[in-house]
Amino acid sequence: MKKAWLIALACLLLGALVLWSTFSPPSAPPVPVDADQDVTTATGVGAPPPQSQVETPTAPPVLANRSEPVIEDLGVTQDRQLAEQNDAQAQMALGERYLTGNGVPMDEAEALQWFQRAARQGNPAAQLKVGQMYESGQGTERNLERASIWFTKAAENGDPAAQANLAYMYEFGEGTRSNKAAAYWNEQAANQGYAAAQMNLGRMYQNGTGVAQDNVQAYVWYSLAAASGDANAIRNRDAISAGLSPEELSSAKDRLGEWKPKRPAGP
Repeated sequence: MKKAWLIALACLLLGALVLWSTFSPPSAPPVPVDADQDVTTATGVGAPPPQSQVETPTAPPVLANRSEPVIEDLGVTQDRQLAEQNDAQAQMALGERYLTGNGVPMDEAEALQWFQRAARQGNPAAQLKVGQMYESGQGTERNLERASIWFTKAAENGDPAAQANLAYMYEFGEGTRSNKAAAYWNEQAANQGYAAAQMNLGRMYQNGTGVAQDNVQAYVWYSLAAASGDANAIRNRDAISAGLSPEELSSAKDRLGEWKPKRPAGP
């Protein structure tokens, strides 16, 4: 009887144990541990919750600037088309563009090429430009002989600036020097109203350089240059007038009243 009772009690305990295991809450899944992470930090109390890892977007690659064709503005295109057809004015205009960088990259050598093309057609302004560029060495090596050649061509075509430049080269430049030639070309420019030549011609008459000394003529040319606002001409005119007699001063003023600019004799 006692043995049967013990067997029954053992069966009750076994059933209770099975029932308890059925209703016990499931254990939490194990926390994955990074191989490089400290185990204590990953599993210990108070460890911060893992932060979400958001991948930073990668910026798109920067594409290299593609070489775009240079588009000329309409004015440059028209000048170029006409210049290629041997239009001297267009060649001058294109040369000025290259000289100043107006609508095209600045290129003094290219400017000189276009000025020369116009100059060979007898354009006085282009001939003057070529002479100036050779004189200064702009866009080419400095060459005073070539400068003189082009100044002469432009001067013979009636350009007053070229005439004044040529006069200066004859009086002060390297190579052939001639005061008479300097006076001649200054007078050609002065007769057209070119103030710098009028000033220089007044000086030459005052000093008797290349011409017979004549203070009355010096006063006339100084006065004409002074009318354009030349400060040196005003000073020289006032200084020389003090040495003129009343008759000489009256004669000078008569000549001034009769003076008129002359048109150039060139084509």
